Amino acid sequence: MTNKKLIIEAAGGIEAPVAHVWNALADELLPGGRRTGRFTVEDFPGHTSTVEVAGHTISFQGGWWYRGEWSVEPHPKGALLVHRVFNVAQWARWGVPSAACALCVIDWLDTNDHEGPRLLSMHRGALS
Repeated sequence: MTNKKLIIEAAGGIEAPVAHVWNALADELLPGGRRTGRFTVEDFPGHTSTVEVAGHTISFQGGWWYRGEWSVEPHPKGALLVHRVFNVAQWARWGVPSAACALCVIDWLDTNDHEGPRLLSMHRGALS
């Protein structure tokens, strides 16, 4: 992947083995069971994203600008879960900060619905 610009990164340590965290992440983001390679998924009717799975990293890229990368890395207390959002727009790169800000608001609303936060919900490609 070339010409990608990091917009935001969030990370947190989890006191669990890397394999356990990786399996939970993959179960959440890849409900179809496929855990390797590059493939396309339908996020919601009429919208698709390209998914790449390599090692302990899952990437979703869709729409004109969005690429989200989730990774699980070793950490002294267990595992480090990292989520990075990149601008991969080939045109209108100037408009990405507004779209990214709106995506963060939508994600905040989604995870604050009084049912408790859902594990990593930004992968759905909203506003793409």
